[in-house]
Amino acid sequence: MSPVSAQFQQLKDLLAQLEESAIEHAVDSPEAVLEALELAGLIEIYENEATSLLLQTSANLIERVKDHELGNADLQQVIDKLREVGYTDVEIKIALALEQSDPEPEGDSP
Repeated sequence: MSPVSAQFQQLKDLLAQLEESAIEHAVDSPEAVLEALELAGLIEIYENEATSLLLQTSANLIERVKDHELGNADLQQVIDKLREVGYTDVEIKIALALEQSDPEPEGDSP
C-alpha cells in the first residue's frame, strides 16, 4: 500500500471512530445539547473543507499521472487495473489523458 493510500485509510478509520463516538455521546443535559450542536456545526464546516481538499488532492494526483509517460505494455496494465476497480473507459481516457490518435482500449467504440 502506498503512503498516500495508507494515510487515506487512516483518515477513513478516524472518521469511523468519530461516527462511533457520536453515537455513544451522551446528550443528557442542556450543556451536552449545546456541545452536540456545536460539534455538528463543526463537522458540517469540516465536511465542506474536506470535500474541497479531497477534490484538489485527486486533481493533483491525476495531473501527476498525465505527466507520466507510459509504454504500451505499462499503459495497458494500468487500463486493465482501472477497469477492475470500476473506472469506465471515458474516465480512464480522462485520467490518463489519452489522445484520440492513440489506439482505443479494448471494448471502446469510436
